[in-house]
Amino acid sequence: PSAAGEDSETLARLLKEIMWEKAGVVREAPELDKALRRIEELRSLSVNSPRRHARELRRCLELQNMLLLSEMICRAALMRTESRGSHYRTDYPEEDNRNWLKNIILCREGKKMTLRGVPVSSDVTASGEIDKR
Repeated sequence: PSAAGEDSETLARLLKEIMWEKAGVVREAPELDKALRRIEELRSLSVNSPRRHARELRRCLELQNMLLLSEMICRAALMRTESRGSHYRTDYPEEDNRNWLKNIILCREGKKMTLRGVPVSSDVTASGEIDKR
Protein backbone atom coordinates (compact mmCIF):
# COMPACT_ATOMS: atom_id res chain seq x y z
CA PRO A 1 0.00 0.00 0.00
CA SER A 2 1.17 3.50 -0.72
CA ALA A 3 1.79 6.12 1.94
CA ALA A 4 -1.04 8.21 0.44
CA GLY A 5 -3.55 5.46 1.25
CA GLU A 6 -4.65 4.69 -2.29
CA ASP A 7 -4.96 0.95 -1.65
CA SER A 8 -8.32 -0.43 -2.77
CA GLU A 9 -9.35 -1.64 0.66
CA THR A 10 -8.93 1.81 2.21
CA LEU A 11 -10.71 3.49 -0.69
CA ALA A 12 -13.60 1.02 -0.49
CA ARG A 13 -13.98 1.76 3.21
CA LEU A 14 -14.05 5.51 2.46
CA LEU A 15 -16.62 4.96 -0.28
CA LYS A 16 -18.88 3.05 2.10
CA GLU A 17 -18.70 5.94 4.59
CA ILE A 18 -19.47 8.49 1.87
CA MET A 19 -22.47 6.53 0.62
CA TRP A 20 -23.82 6.01 4.15
CA GLU A 21 -23.46 9.69 5.08
CA LYS A 22 -24.40 11.38 1.79
CA ALA A 23 -26.60 8.90 -0.11
CA GLY A 24 -28.20 6.79 2.62
CA VAL A 25 -31.91 6.37 3.24
CA VAL A 26 -32.45 10.12 3.78
CA ARG A 27 -31.10 12.12 0.85
CA GLU A 28 -30.95 15.68 -0.49
CA ALA A 29 -29.40 17.23 -3.56
CA PRO A 30 -26.43 19.05 -1.96
CA GLU A 31 -25.25 15.89 -0.19
CA LEU A 32 -25.73 13.74 -3.29
CA ASP A 33 -23.66 16.27 -5.26
CA LYS A 34 -20.93 16.05 -2.60
CA ALA A 35 -21.04 12.28 -2.83
CA LEU A 36 -20.55 12.43 -6.61
CA ARG A 37 -17.54 14.71 -6.21
CA ARG A 38 -16.01 12.39 -3.58
CA ILE A 39 -16.68 9.34 -5.79
CA GLU A 40 -14.75 11.03 -8.59
CA GLU A 41 -11.90 11.82 -6.19
CA LEU A 42 -11.77 8.18 -5.07
CA ARG A 43 -11.84 7.05 -8.70
CA SER A 44 -8.80 9.24 -9.40
CA LEU A 45 -6.99 7.90 -6.32
CA SER A 46 -7.79 4.33 -7.30
CA VAL A 47 -5.60 4.65 -10.40
CA ASN A 48 -2.61 4.31 -8.06
CA SER A 49 -3.96 1.29 -6.18
CA PRO A 50 -1.43 -1.51 -6.01
CA ARG A 51 -2.11 -4.60 -8.13
CA ARG A 52 0.93 -6.71 -7.30
CA HIS A 53 -0.94 -9.98 -6.81
CA ALA A 54 -4.34 -11.54 -7.51
CA ARG A 55 -5.92 -10.43 -4.23
CA GLU A 56 -5.02 -6.77 -4.81
CA LEU A 57 -6.23 -6.97 -8.41
CA ARG A 58 -9.54 -8.47 -7.26
CA ARG A 59 -10.00 -5.73 -4.64
CA CYS A 60 -9.18 -3.08 -7.24
CA LEU A 61 -11.77 -4.48 -9.65
CA GLU A 62 -14.34 -4.68 -6.84
CA LEU A 63 -13.61 -1.04 -5.97
CA GLN A 64 -14.13 0.02 -9.60
CA ASN A 65 -17.52 -1.74 -9.59
CA MET A 66 -18.43 -0.14 -6.25
CA LEU A 67 -17.50 3.31 -7.57
CA LEU A 68 -19.60 2.81 -10.70
CA LEU A 69 -22.61 1.55 -8.77
CA SER A 70 -22.31 4.39 -6.24
CA GLU A 71 -22.26 6.92 -9.06
CA MET A 72 -25.34 5.29 -10.61
CA ILE A 73 -27.21 5.43 -7.29
CA CYS A 74 -26.37 9.09 -6.72
CA ARG A 75 -27.21 10.20 -10.26
CA ALA A 76 -30.55 8.36 -10.22
CA ALA A 77 -31.36 9.74 -6.75
CA LEU A 78 -30.64 13.28 -7.98
CA MET A 79 -32.78 12.77 -11.05
CA ARG A 80 -35.79 11.49 -9.06
CA THR A 81 -37.17 14.68 -7.54
CA GLU A 82 -39.66 12.99 -5.25
CA SER A 83 -39.73 10.49 -2.38
CA ARG A 84 -40.79 6.95 -3.20
CA GLY A 85 -40.42 3.77 -1.17
CA SER A 86 -37.05 3.68 0.54
CA HIS A 87 -35.83 6.65 -1.54
CA TYR A 88 -36.56 9.65 0.69
CA ARG A 89 -35.51 13.13 -0.42
CA THR A 90 -35.79 15.79 2.29
CA ASP A 91 -35.92 18.42 -0.47
CA TYR A 92 -38.79 16.53 -2.19
CA PRO A 93 -40.64 14.74 0.63
CA GLU A 94 -43.82 13.86 -1.30
CA GLU A 95 -44.47 11.09 -3.80
CA ASP A 96 -45.23 12.56 -7.24
CA ASN A 97 -47.11 10.06 -9.41
CA ARG A 98 -48.02 12.71 -11.99
CA ASN A 99 -44.36 13.29 -12.90
CA TRP A 100 -42.54 10.28 -11.51
CA LEU A 101 -44.53 7.13 -12.13
CA LYS A 102 -41.55 5.89 -14.13
CA ASN A 103 -38.37 3.88 -13.92
CA ILE A 104 -34.97 5.43 -14.37
CA ILE A 105 -32.92 3.65 -17.02
CA LEU A 106 -29.15 4.08 -16.91
CA CYS A 107 -27.13 3.46 -20.06
CA ARG A 108 -23.55 3.68 -21.14
CA GLU A 109 -22.95 5.76 -24.24
CA GLY A 110 -19.25 5.61 -25.00
CA LYS A 111 -17.57 6.61 -21.76
CA LYS A 112 -20.58 8.59 -20.58
CA MET A 113 -23.45 7.55 -18.30
CA THR A 114 -26.91 8.64 -19.42
CA LEU A 115 -30.18 8.46 -17.50
CA ARG A 116 -33.73 8.66 -18.74
CA GLY A 117 -37.14 8.24 -17.20
CA VAL A 118 -39.37 5.59 -18.76
CA PRO A 119 -43.06 5.60 -17.81
CA VAL A 120 -44.24 2.55 -15.91
CA SER A 121 -46.36 0.15 -17.95
CA SER A 122 -50.08 0.93 -18.07
CA ASP A 123 -50.56 -2.49 -16.44
CA VAL A 124 -49.39 -0.95 -13.17
CA THR A 125 -51.74 1.38 -11.27
CA ALA A 126 -50.66 4.58 -9.53
CA SER A 127 -50.56 2.67 -6.21
CA GLY A 128 -48.04 0.27 -7.72
CA GLU A 129 -50.44 -2.67 -8.03
CA ILE A 130 -50.65 -4.68 -11.21
CA ASP A 131 -53.95 -4.24 -13.07
CA LYS A 132 -55.08 -7.81 -13.83
CA ARG A 133 -58.01 -6.91 -16.09
